[in-house]
Parts: sequence; C-alpha cells; structure tokens
Amino acid sequence: MKRILIRVAIVVFSAMALWRLGCVHAVVVGNDYETAIQVGARAKVVFRVVDDGGNPVRDARVDVGFWLPWNDRNGADGVTDSAGMFTVRGVSVGEMVWTVEKYGYYSSRATYHFFEAFPHKEDCVRFGRWQPYGAVREVVLRRKKNPIPMRVTSENEMMVLPGANNLFPFDVVECDWLPPYGNGKIEDVSIAHYFSTGESQSRLEIVFRFPHTGYYAVKKNSSEFQSPYYADSRFGYSTNLVLFQKYAPTIEQRYDTCDTCFILRLRTVLDCEGKIVSCIYGKIYGPIEFGPIDNRGGFFRYWQYLNMIPNDTNLEFDVKSNLRKYRDFPGPVRP
Repeated sequence: MKRILIRVAIVVFSAMALWRLGCVHAVVVGNDYETAIQVGARAKVVFRVVDDGGNPVRDARVDVGFWLPWNDRNGADGVTDSAGMFTVRGVSVGEMVWTVEKYGYYSSRATYHFFEAFPHKEDCVRFGRWQPYGAVREVVLRRKKNPIPMRVTSENEMMVLPGANNLFPFDVVECDWLPPYGNGKIEDVSIAHYFSTGESQSRLEIVFRFPHTGYYAVKKNSSEFQSPYYADSRFGYSTNLVLFQKYAPTIEQRYDTCDTCFILRLRTVLDCEGKIVSCIYGKIYGPIEFGPIDNRGGFFRYWQYLNMIPNDTNLEFDVKSNLRKYRDFPGPVRP
C-alpha cells in the first residue's frame, strides 16, 4: 500500500511539473485557436510595474482574472518584487482582466485579449499556450501628485438641443444654453446636431467662439487618472469639433471617442499684442454621446472637468471636491 501511495504521489508531482513547463497537453486545453476559445489554453504573463519615471514599483498589488465561462473564480493575485515584477499563470478562453494598485498611486485596470497581438489568429496558440507565452506587460502606476477641486459635469446630465440643424449658443461653465433657451451667461461654444433620416446619420458640431480657445485630443490610458497631469499652454487648439455616427437596422456604428480625452481651453483674454493673459483649462472624458431625440434637436452628454483657477493648467481632479453642486451627481468620479 505504501508503495502504491508513493507511485501515485510521484505521478501527480511529475504531472504538475510538466504542466508548469507546458509539456503536458490535456484534452481540456486547446492546441489551436478554434479549440482554445472553446475550452481554453494556458497563459503566462509577467507584469512589470513602474511609476511615471520608469522606476520599479515594489509591493504593488496585482489581481488577475482569466476568463473561463464555467469558472468565475479563475485567477491569481500577489505583489510585485523589488524589481516591480509579478508572474501569473492560468487557463483562459482568450481574455484576461487585470488590476494593479498601491497606496499613493492611481489604480490601473485593463482587459487584454491574447489574440490581439497577431494579425492571423491561428498563430496566437501553440502547444496549448497563448502566445507570446511569458511575455512581459509593463503597467504604469501614476502617482497622486496635486489633485485640486474642479467643476465637474456628469454624463447623466443629458443636454437637449433647442432645435435641429442649427447652431445654438452654449455656456460650458454653467452647462446651459443662453437665453431664451436656458440660463447660461457666456457663449463659450455654439453647438448643433444634424440628423439625416434617409441616411440614418447623426452629426454633432461644436464651434469654439473665443479667440485661441478650442481642444486637442489625447488617447486615454489604463489608469483611473486617464488624462495628462497638465494641459498644454501653447497655441494650436482646434476650434471645430465634428463627430459622426451612423445607424443600421440592427447595429449602431459608433464614432470612436471611447478611448479619447479632449483637453479644453476656454474664455481667453488677450492683451494688445494678442498674447493670452487669462484663460481656463479643462478636459472631457470620452465617449461624447449624442443622437436624435423625440423629433427635437437631439441630445449630447459627457464627463466634463474645468479648472476654475485662471491660467492654471492642472488637470488632476480631487474626487471629493466638485465645485459644481448637482443634487443628482453620481459617484465616485474618476480623477
């Protein structure tokens, strides 16, 4: 009996060792893409966590979930070593969700599809492993530097345009139309929504009215703080923002602003030489949602942040200090 138990133990430990090395391909692990997305394939990912300056972040908490439809607790977690490294293994049908966090930093979270790096999906699985097996994924944890109070408008505040196919004056700070359509005070922009029933096409146009005002776009990152720390104070802001979207009978083809952050400059005051002496900066986190509504002018909504200190380019929002008191404002809010 003792010999049998020893042999069983040897087989079990050998199988575990071979599985770790990727030498054992059980029937439940797919060796090609089509099978892998049905039953799963092995994955190995090495996280390298660094700060804004590229320095390793030690003791950052890494939480990884590998997607298996029949196992919602399929994952691993741990902390980074002195080099900012953490290695995780698992089985997935093609998707991994990870979160990295540490006190004093903004958390970072993203979803990764193992087949994204390959133009031909049949190349993304070899010998029961998602490729590249053991690849290093660098994650940047952004420090909490100088968050400040800002005037924030929620995406739940849907703005209905007074009419269709015409520009209407809009106060960005008050988030309201100018009279007689609302109680706004200063025309920061003019906004129009155009909708073609025959072409099933919707268009939103935003025109900035002050000189040297406008926007520029940057790509959001995986951090909860998704914008630059500071707006660019140089000239070169675009004055017209035009967004399109089309509707099909069953599929809505959305414009691509989900991964976009729009940096704003508003209410500039110029001296006699045409130089900016005063302005305010802000940002909009995409997506900017818009479309037709009840045979009226249409609607739009977004997350908007405004730094109300003149000439201050800081875009890091203190989530506990919204200067705009809105009774239905949801939380928590991203910085």
